Amino acid sequence: MSALPTQQRMEHAEAAAFADLYAAAGPLAAELRSGFAWRGETLVTWAAAIDVLKFSRVIGVGLETPVTGEELVAIAAQYDAAAVPRSFVQLAPDARPAEAARILTAAGWTRHNNWARLARATAHPPAHVSRLRIEAVGAERAQIFGSICGTAFKLPELIARWAARLVGQPGWTHYLAYEGMEPVGTAALRIDGDIAWFGYAATLAAARGRGAQSALIARRLSDAARVGCTHAVVETAEDLPDAPSTSLRNLRRQGFEQAYLRANYVRVRKPA
Repeated sequence: MSALPTQQRMEHAEAAAFADLYAAAGPLAAELRSGFAWRGETLVTWAAAIDVLKFSRVIGVGLETPVTGEELVAIAAQYDAAAVPRSFVQLAPDARPAEAARILTAAGWTRHNNWARLARATAHPPAHVSRLRIEAVGAERAQIFGSICGTAFKLPELIARWAARLVGQPGWTHYLAYEGMEPVGTAALRIDGDIAWFGYAATLAAARGRGAQSALIARRLSDAARVGCTHAVVETAEDLPDAPSTSLRNLRRQGFEQAYLRANYVRVRKPA
């Protein structure tokens, strides 16, 4: 196994992918009450109209420069000004200073859970034989892509429309998995230098267990290697005895290894 990318590189690849999502919102931004801001290499995102932590979070804090209490207080004020119900700060193990978790807690965030960050080299993707057909798609099938993401994850229709707006954006490739003529799964790939970020992996409930995501992983690894990416990175739920992560276990079967666990800290907005 080749050396994995640094935590800073992995966090940046994810942050850049999510910055693209917010930049693509266009007229939906008002409905989402969404926005994003870079603080150096730290990304702050919000979508106040939807109380889904994934869409109001801080990525990359403490990796470029040590995090301070003043910085976190300013971010908290930014969330309060946007009327965000709940927010996440995601803290990688390499975040500085060593007492970053204590600084977070003092600023009003409390430990919630972990997300797993995984990576693998793009070389030698796993051989995968499937009766499902994988197609790279453009804006003409964006609504199909967004609808499957929303349905599979039981997300509000507004988020499905938002995801659809990302299809066809520069640096991205979006995929649909077809069973016969029926689209049943999605996935996306974003190129960040020599790193390929994987996301938007969703399969309709009726089609699960048929290898859609395995086929989509194999296709993205091949496509990423073809354009010069050395590694692919992805994030998913931590695998726990009382909450097994099917996604993480499938990624491991496809050659990904867990690079680190990223701690999530949540903050609930106080009533005005």
